[in-house]
Amino acid sequence: MSDLALTPEKPAQPIAQIAAAPVYLIAIFLGASLVFSVQPMFAKMVLPIVGGSAAVWNVALVFFQGALLAGYAYAHYLQKLPLQGQLAGHLTALALAGLFLPMAAAAGFETPPESGQALWLIALFAASVGAPFMVISATAPLLQAWFSKTGRNDAADPYFLYAASNAGSLIALVAYPLALEPFLGAQAQSQVWTFGYVALGVLIAACGLLTLSLQRQSAAPTAAAAPAAPAVKASWGQRGMWTLYAFAPSMLLVAASTHITTDVASAPLLWVAPLALYLLAFIMAFMKKPLIAPRYALLFHLVLTVSALVLSWTYVQWTSLLTITLLALFFGVLACCQELYRRRPEASGLTEFYMWMSVGGVLGGAFAALVAPVLFDTVAEYPLALALTLALRPWGSPTSKTLLRLAVGAGLVAGALVAVPRLMDMPIMPALVFAGMGLMAAAMVCVQRHPFALAACALAIIGVGKVFSNADNIFATRGFYGVMDVVDSPDGAYRLFTHGTTVHGVQHNDPARAHQPGGYYGPLTPIGQTFRTLTDAGRVDNVVVLGLGVGAMSCYATPEQSWTFYEIDPLVVDVAMNPELFTLVSGCAPQANVLVGDGRLLLQDEPAGSVDLLLVDAFSSDAVPTHLLTREAMTLYLSRLSAQGVAMIHISNRNLALSDIVGRTARAAGAVAIERVFNNPVTQNGPERWANLSSHAVLIARDTEALGPLLATGQWRLMQPSDRRVWTDDYTNILEPLMTRLAETRGN
Repeated sequence: MSDLALTPEKPAQPIAQIAAAPVYLIAIFLGASLVFSVQPMFAKMVLPIVGGSAAVWNVALVFFQGALLAGYAYAHYLQKLPLQGQLAGHLTALALAGLFLPMAAAAGFETPPESGQALWLIALFAASVGAPFMVISATAPLLQAWFSKTGRNDAADPYFLYAASNAGSLIALVAYPLALEPFLGAQAQSQVWTFGYVALGVLIAACGLLTLSLQRQSAAPTAAAAPAAPAVKASWGQRGMWTLYAFAPSMLLVAASTHITTDVASAPLLWVAPLALYLLAFIMAFMKKPLIAPRYALLFHLVLTVSALVLSWTYVQWTSLLTITLLALFFGVLACCQELYRRRPEASGLTEFYMWMSVGGVLGGAFAALVAPVLFDTVAEYPLALALTLALRPWGSPTSKTLLRLAVGAGLVAGALVAVPRLMDMPIMPALVFAGMGLMAAAMVCVQRHPFALAACALAIIGVGKVFSNADNIFATRGFYGVMDVVDSPDGAYRLFTHGTTVHGVQHNDPARAHQPGGYYGPLTPIGQTFRTLTDAGRVDNVVVLGLGVGAMSCYATPEQSWTFYEIDPLVVDVAMNPELFTLVSGCAPQANVLVGDGRLLLQDEPAGSVDLLLVDAFSSDAVPTHLLTREAMTLYLSRLSAQGVAMIHISNRNLALSDIVGRTARAAGAVAIERVFNNPVTQNGPERWANLSSHAVLIARDTEALGPLLATGQWRLMQPSDRRVWTDDYTNILEPLMTRLAETRGN
């Protein structure tokens, strides 16, 4: 008994200290979830204003990175106040920013400008959601700094909370298209977000009060507390490295997103995938015990970056290219972030560390989204970002000989996968070029211990690839809405205009056939048949087309008809009207009006009941802007049609099955809809494959009588759409047509 009496009892751990960890984790998780659900949510809200484009997503990335920097800087400088002042100030800021809720597009931004769209979008985002986003983005660094003052055993190194923050971001980002968007409209989403914002304010108040309580309990008046050691100030060299190691992943994120939507596939849901992998890499890098050891992360980074560099300059199956692109992004970000984590300061420098990380993120994203489109006429920033991640690899020890052999083999296989098929087709020069790139890739593996030598090899691959890929270009340009190229077909018979990954217009190079419409507008296609049939029936006097392309459909014009084109991208107008490139509009319909702007907005200026034939043919690469397929859009189309007018929606798309969606929205707007799927009978390599491309179109009208001439051909069928939820300006579900297309692909 005496022994027991002499044993000192452990002091009871304060309840506030026990409660601190779960409360902080929940608050940081919720704050991160709110931060990363804003971007897809608000981008969806403004889609009817800005149109559908990968550039919109990239500019949104840049804006939110900038607002994140503002939030991190705010959190850093708030640390100069005592904890009571920080808590009071932050709660006040939350309340003031809450006056901008619920989320909605700010007044004065109803119509985008013809130029300077990126800056206009940034202003729209800032005026609409900038304040609440900036304030809640300060949550992660601010609460981590507060957590370091709780006196817990794990308080000295609170960086593990950053993994929780990124986990919340990742879950919110993935949950949006999979769980939130399919069930809730934009306004309901905004209300849910507002509720979460209020809940976050309560949790932040609880975190602050818990920490204040713990500070009071630990302040014993009889104890002589040692003075706190002053925080060690970071050197400018350290700040520069923090910035650089955050710059590279951010640049790679935006560049890979552009590469995917421009050169791989332009399904809008894929915009989320790169950001999700970017966040996952941050989570894994900032874990106490890494799931992937740095030496293995560096090996995978090397092999995948080599493969991505070689394959980015050729055409392989898009699913394979997409896989390599996403994996190269993930391991490129992971390699940089693991080095960033290794260079982290003590907890006293936490907020400054995050602030300079955010500076790097803003600069990297801004370079890829705003500067690169001005500097380059291709997505050159993507291979350059890959090369930069190679230059930032640590000077490490060599890997095992087994792993080295595997890496060399992977580099050789990457070259062989491209070279062998090309050799079989007998164009010897391209095969030699890509085989040489494969060998260069193998050389990169051999110099893996030397980052600058690695980067030099990567730049050599980039240079060779760029020269080779642009060898056949007649014209190339790049603007806010994407990359455009003009090339001749391999046999030289046709001139092709491509936007991203999709051919948007063709013209025969034979002067005798130069003004025969081809491509999606050839005489055998649904679009060509509709123009010919309705014109022959005397039904067409006034034609309006949303989307110019190169104006191939204008060659169906007759002198007595009135034609108007709406085109959102002024660079497309420049290409179509350049007589050295295309002469379709100038030769077939020189009297046509060509107006620059969003087609749906401009169509509102057309008199009601004035349009006999309306063609909706607005693409961004292979994506159809969803705001042109909603019930409100269909109602607008019908209101502008004459008594027997017809609207035609071109829905050819490799990634999205849009037929049932258009049928549902048309029926909801009070229209009758018919559709036709045309499969090109000419083989893939046939000399006339460009004359009539496979395509899919839907016609809508007020009644079947207006569609009678087309139904009489026996090639169109009345649509029987499902009873699924109708798309509106408030509700769209891009996952549905994507999964339907995947199911169709597996079925075939």
